[in-house]
Amino acid sequence: MRTGFVTATSLALLVFAASTAQAGVVIDTRPGTAAVGVSTSDWVGQTFTAAGPVLSEFGFLLSVAADGNLFFAGAVYETTGGLPTGAALYTGAPLEVTIAGTYSFSPDLAITTGTVYAITAQVTTGSGLFGGSPFDPYSGGNYIYSAGSGTPWFGNAGDDGAVLISMTPEPSTLLLFGVGLTIGVVLIRRRRTGATRVG
Repeated sequence: MRTGFVTATSLALLVFAASTAQAGVVIDTRPGTAAVGVSTSDWVGQTFTAAGPVLSEFGFLLSVAADGNLFFAGAVYETTGGLPTGAALYTGAPLEVTIAGTYSFSPDLAITTGTVYAITAQVTTGSGLFGGSPFDPYSGGNYIYSAGSGTPWFGNAGDDGAVLISMTPEPSTLLLFGVGLTIGVVLIRRRRTGATRVG
């Protein structure tokens, strides 16, 4: 009986470790308590500190203006002094905002853990609102904005945009966990079989 309990517990721990590794890190500052306007000249974004080697998803909480017309592209930049710099590391195809909600991109972009990056919402058509919070729910970055279509950018320390950012391990890391899980299951089965024979 005791061997069976240890076997089940060990298997559960292995499965938990593998699922935790796959889940990665999620930064979620939604829904926010305020909002700012966005337009073809007024762009917004959020800086964040990478906590995993792959940026798998990022999104913005947006709503469309009364004219019912808002398209925007999401982009990722390296930063200098907490502001976007250089060419975009990733730019997604423009999305249409039809109702208030989170609109996301899936770049699967390799990033460096501990480095500060910026995600930006660049309006190509129309206007709307971007959610945010002046109470700094996320300490690893802050809300950024530009009144000149990205030239220049400014930062608001203590403020955060309403964003969703997901980072996951590299596929090779997941493969190692998979191999470890398989080996663990084999060893557990051998121990269980041996205990049965002895008994």
